[in-house]
Formats: sequence, C-alpha cells, structure tokens
Amino acid sequence: MLLALNYYAVFLYGLFITLFLLNIKCNQTSTIAISAYSVVSGIVILAFFYLFGVKFIAYAYPFIIHLPLVLFLRQFFKKPTVAILFAVGTAYMLTTPRKWLGESASYFFHHDPNLSLLFQIIVSIPLLILVYKFIRPAIIKIIEYSGMKILILTFIPITYYFFAYTTTVYTDLLYRSNIVIVGFLASCIIYVFYAFLVTYFNEITKSMTLQNEHNFYKMQVEETNLQLQQFRDLQKKSAIYRHDLRHHLSLLDSLIEKGRIEESRAYIATINHDIESIAAKRHCENEIINIVLSLFIAKAEEKQIMVVSDIAIPSVIDIDPSDACVVLANGIENSIHAIDSISDPQKRKINIYCHIKNGKLFIEIINHFDGNIIFENNIPQNYEENHGLGTKSIVAACEKYQGIYSFEAENNIFTLRVVL
Repeated sequence: MLLALNYYAVFLYGLFITLFLLNIKCNQTSTIAISAYSVVSGIVILAFFYLFGVKFIAYAYPFIIHLPLVLFLRQFFKKPTVAILFAVGTAYMLTTPRKWLGESASYFFHHDPNLSLLFQIIVSIPLLILVYKFIRPAIIKIIEYSGMKILILTFIPITYYFFAYTTTVYTDLLYRSNIVIVGFLASCIIYVFYAFLVTYFNEITKSMTLQNEHNFYKMQVEETNLQLQQFRDLQKKSAIYRHDLRHHLSLLDSLIEKGRIEESRAYIATINHDIESIAAKRHCENEIINIVLSLFIAKAEEKQIMVVSDIAIPSVIDIDPSDACVVLANGIENSIHAIDSISDPQKRKINIYCHIKNGKLFIEIINHFDGNIIFENNIPQNYEENHGLGTKSIVAACEKYQGIYSFEAENNIFTLRVVL
C-alpha cells in the first residue's frame, strides 16, 4: 500500500513542478481541470499497480503518465510542446533528490524500504517549496524569453530521462553500483546544473533590464530634444508676430477708423490668443531648460495646480541641459500625477527650486500626495503598467554624472532632491 501511495505521491510531485515551471495560472477552470486529471491519473496508477504489479507500472509509467501529461498540457493549456518537454524532463530530474534522500534516511535503519518510501513522501513538500521559490522564477523567464532556443536546454533533462529509464527500469546497470553514492552524485549534478542555469539567467535578466532602462532614458532625452525643437519653432513664430506687429496695428487702425469696433475686438482677441499659445514664460536664463519648465509648469497650471518656483539657472551649465530636462520633466510630471487625485486646493501645489551651488545643479521638487509610497532601496516603486519609469530616468541621469539623488515621503509630503 505504501509503495502504491508513493507512486501517486511522486506523480503529484512531478505534476506540481511541471505546473510551476510552465507558470500555469491558478483559476477556477484550471483548478477543476488539474484536479480531475490528478484523480483520473491516480485511479490509473492504482489500477495498474494492483492489476499488473509494481514492475509493470514501472515499465509502463512513461506511457500511462508522462505521455498523457504532455498531451493534457498541450491541448488544455495550449503550451508549446518544447516548453512542456523541458518542464516535464526537468520535473523528472528533480525527483532524483527525493529518492536519494529517502534511500539515505533508510541507510541508518538497515535499509528499511518502508521508511525510505515514507521519507520520500514527507520530503516532497519541502522540496516543492524550494523548487517554487528558487528554481521556478528563473525557469519561467527562460521559457518565456528563449523561444525555440529552449530546444537546446531540453536536451539535458530529456537525455537524463532516457538514461535513467535505460539504466534503472529497463535494465539494472545503475543498481549494480551503490545506489546512495550514485544517487548523491546524480542529485549534485542536477542541482549544480540548475544553480548555474538560474544564476546565468539572472545575470542575463539584469543585463537586459539595464539595457532597457538605458534605452528608455535615451528615448526620453530624444523626446525632450524633439519638444525643444517644437518650442523653438513656436518662438520663431512669436518673433514673426512681433515683426508683423506694425501690420496688425495698421489693420486695427483701419477697422477703428471705419467704426467697425466689434471686428476690431475680435481681431485683437485672435492676436492675443495666438501670442499666448506660442509664448514661453521666462523661468531661467538657460534656453533649453526654460522651454521644458514652461511646458510642464503649463501642464500643472492647466490642472489647476499652483506652481511656486525659485529658479536661477545660467545660460551655460557644466552638464548636458537635456539631462537636467529629463530630471525636471519627470519630477514635475510625477508631482502632477500625485496631486491629480487631491481635492484640497491648499495641497494642490508644487514647489520647484533650481539653483547652481558650487558648480553643481541642485534641483528640489516638493508636492503633497495621498496614500502610501512603496520604497525599494530608497527609490519609490510604482508597479502599475507604464508607471515608475520616470523615477528610473531620474536615477539614470544622476548616475551618469555620479550625482546625488534622494526621495523622501513624510507626512504626505514628497520631496525629490537631485544634485548633478
């Protein structure tokens, strides 16, 4: 009975690992399907066990359990066949430590087979936890990012699968050696391989993350430069308006002289609207930074957010103005986003302070916020889709110049400080 129970336990152990690695989502439909499949498989295992014996079920296991599992995952969850083979092969490899631990435990009790089986069943739970916590995250990413390249990695667990059945089930080549020693070596090889796999892929993931953040930062700089060009075009239009002012005045004089007062007023209103739409306010002497400040301060004011500014930046600074613009644009935009949900007029305010101190550009942006801010490594995190990238851009700009940055949230007041 204990042997039959262990067969079902090892089936569930392998099934759960396979589901972990394929990142099968737990919902009502999948839970019902997996539960039904588990029950049916359990009945099949017990039926074959009692009808034909343990030797037959060992021979037939790949055909009555593994093959149906591959077909079930392929048809019901629509997972790629290569990914399923990789997950099933990996799950099979990870059953080796379970068996080795059971054999090792029985070694101290005169190789009691029942104790070995009982220990294998018990140790399955902590091993599943270890797989879920340490191996699953990296394997999921490998399957997601590798595509057909995973076929190369699949070769290792599938080769082990055929080797194990050839030397332990269909022949006894492996059992002619000391099973504890061989099992220990096999377990070590398996975990060393997957430890290497996890470490290697984590490094690749970090590299890809840094590259993506660098590309995003570069994209923001390019977008800022595009906005600057658009504002320069507006300033050219403003210069044209000033140049043509005498023509406007001449036309107005003619309209007034003819008593066409309403038309004169309408024309004046049109001119005022056009001038206001293209005029950039003067916040500082640096042309590029001034344009970005004008744009984002205008965005805040459109949302009825008061902006209090103390800005003194000379026309020439020691850093690329585009990098300062990235910090200011993201800092002010984050403040606008934080204040947007606040209804109290007294708290709908942004304080901006920008000065040159000891040859360094010092930026401080202060605003109120509602709710809680999650910090990780002293950097605020936003896990909503398409949010949190601005903060990363601010950090990237600081790191480019070996600058200093700090994010503080206290009493529902958020303060960003940057030194470039």
